[in-house]
Amino acid sequence: MWLCSTVSTDFDPVVRRFTHVFSGIPGGVVSEWRMVAPTRPYRSRRGSCGRDGCGKWFMALSAARRDTGPMGWVSPGWEARNRVRGEVRGPVVQAGSIHQVSVGASSGWVPSVVPRQLPLAVPDFTGRAEQLAFLDALLDRPRDTGTVVISAVDGAGGVGKTALAVHWARRVEHRFPDGTLFVNLRGYGPGEALSPSEVLEAFLGALGVPPDVIPAGVEAQSALYRSVLTGRRVLVVLDNANATTQVRPLLPGSPGCLVVVTSRASLTGLVVGVSARRLPLDLLTPGEAVDLLRGLLGPERVAADPGAAEELVRLCARLPLALRIAAARVSDPRSSIAGLVADLADGRDRLDLLSVPDDHELTLRAVFDGSYHRLLPEQARLFRLFGLHPGADLGIHAAAALADVDLRTVRRLLEALVDAHLVEEVGRDRYRCHDLLRSYAADRAESDGEVRRQAGTRLIEWYAHHALKAAAERNAATIADHRDQIPPLGSSGIHFTGLEDAAAWWDAELPNLVPVVRWAATDFDLPVLARLIALGSWYQFYLRGQWTEALDVNEWALTAARRARDEAMEADVLNSLADMYSVLPDQRWEDAERMAERAARLARRSDDRRAAAFALNTLALVNMARHRYQEAVDLLLRARPLSAGLQRGRFAGVIEGNLSRAYTGMGDYESAIRHADHEDALRRSAGDHGGILTVPVHLVMALQGQGRHDDVIRLCEKVLDGDEFDERHGGPADIARFFDLFGLSLREVGDVAGAERCWRRALVGYEAFNLRRAAEVRARLAELSP
Repeated sequence: MWLCSTVSTDFDPVVRRFTHVFSGIPGGVVSEWRMVAPTRPYRSRRGSCGRDGCGKWFMALSAARRDTGPMGWVSPGWEARNRVRGEVRGPVVQAGSIHQVSVGASSGWVPSVVPRQLPLAVPDFTGRAEQLAFLDALLDRPRDTGTVVISAVDGAGGVGKTALAVHWARRVEHRFPDGTLFVNLRGYGPGEALSPSEVLEAFLGALGVPPDVIPAGVEAQSALYRSVLTGRRVLVVLDNANATTQVRPLLPGSPGCLVVVTSRASLTGLVVGVSARRLPLDLLTPGEAVDLLRGLLGPERVAADPGAAEELVRLCARLPLALRIAAARVSDPRSSIAGLVADLADGRDRLDLLSVPDDHELTLRAVFDGSYHRLLPEQARLFRLFGLHPGADLGIHAAAALADVDLRTVRRLLEALVDAHLVEEVGRDRYRCHDLLRSYAADRAESDGEVRRQAGTRLIEWYAHHALKAAAERNAATIADHRDQIPPLGSSGIHFTGLEDAAAWWDAELPNLVPVVRWAATDFDLPVLARLIALGSWYQFYLRGQWTEALDVNEWALTAARRARDEAMEADVLNSLADMYSVLPDQRWEDAERMAERAARLARRSDDRRAAAFALNTLALVNMARHRYQEAVDLLLRARPLSAGLQRGRFAGVIEGNLSRAYTGMGDYESAIRHADHEDALRRSAGDHGGILTVPVHLVMALQGQGRHDDVIRLCEKVLDGDEFDERHGGPADIARFFDLFGLSLREVGDVAGAERCWRRALVGYEAFNLRRAAEVRARLAELSP
């Protein structure tokens, strides 16, 4: 086949298009074909071609491409004869025997201008230094690898993927002398997404290919696109893709090109299929978000009210689009950041306030709609329910309970939501979404009140079940009176095999428990479940020094009891609050006394033996703290018969231990030792692991009162060497008290170094849990210093 510079006016456009595709020559076009070599019919996408039709040249031309030897000549085996005479100008390829040829007069497709299609970059682009460095590194990859460099930037809607891609592309487009191509694939949002064919036609046109030469069909267009880009250095930005299939036909084949794809999906197919470098884009850091506000509003306005600026960042979830919309709302100097913060603080209207009235596509609801409407029904249902969860994050077992599905199903659904960037995996089997997405999901869930109530109840039951089960791993006796109230669970339940499993659950779930108890007490009117969660969790907050949370779970449980007008439950919660106040670092005895007296009155009125016993015990502790030991003994002797059987006998042991303390305070050391021995027997019988150090402390106090320091040292050493000693079971305050008392006896026998070691160990616990005793130990340590 000879291509030369004459033109026929009646050429077949199909022939003309495919000549370039198969020959790879960006030059002439073929008009008439008459082949001598034998052929077979060929079926194209436009229909069947017979022996005298278009199929002959398709086959001949493609055969020429396969069978040509060096310099493009046809290899032996073909009966090729040229019947065209005359001078040949321009590119040439030998294809086979041809009767007649006409060729278009073009020396190549050259665009009138080098395409520079990048949109306007945002002027206040802020942060993203790590991501920009990642993209910069792509430029340094060797070009002789024969592959196109591709980066897939994925993240949630509004997180700034387009802004990052365009900002970076503007910085580096000078390194791509043959052009920059950009397209918004409209993969998410209103309207239909662009098809690869639509994009290819636009890109080929921008690259100088005449419209009547662009073939029909994505495969032919993609082949032509790759041919045109061969040997060129072009940067291609494919924005807002919704799937790998939308992107793959738009990838160049030339190693001089670089492609940046942005999407709300992870586009794993690009990573696997063409070795794309994935760049997940998260929310701005708090510092980057404040810097963005400075750029949008001016540093003076942010500096004038930094607290309001930080709160605005929080309410906008550090989402760049939300921050830009918020900044636009206060761009008028007469408006204030604090005023907008006050408006946004009402979560019900937050999404409506973060919208642009004259541009629907820039409202947060519309942005989130684009992702939501691509979900399958079961995925959308889980996303809606996810928005109901009031806590910081959601574990996979809790998600299964919320959605009422098995673990395998919920894992598959969560993976889909993560891929869509509607939720984020923040740890092994733990998920969250930012506050604005949570509000959006909750809004969609509100439409079906019964579904919402059922799902919320399942989740609250799940938390109540595990809070009590986890508490039982530390000390089963403490929750023994409530075991029959533990809600049963199906496949969403977690089986704890020991204290380590329970501790891991507490570490993961404690941040969720205050909002869940509040939710149960107010939104769902489930007072029993609110009480059970508080009962199981408050001591865990205490052990971690989270005093506010320890009080909060009980305060919300108290609210639930009062709303339900359940005086027995109210008395129970008041006793827990009294306990809590008595063990705070500043030991708020007045508050503890007030709570315990109220609990005692309610217990008498409701004839609640358990509540009465707990209230009398707390009032006894208050009297001991005020050195009124006889009053304490009287209260404890009244509580003693009421305590029988409570907590499997553990609470009777607690009463005996407090009697031991009271008698020690009175100087009746023999009675104190006798009651401590009774305490030990009762606690052991109940399986009370938490009493491992409590009983020795009571015995040591009595023995020291008798001056028997050698006996104290032997007792303490026996405890530390015994198999039962495990600091995980004892409370920090009990551990600190044990070493404090041990140190006192060591000093009395002259072992100053041993006393110092014990007191330093005691100080660690006291500084967190008992400020008064911490000061006493520091003073003793200071006396030991030379």
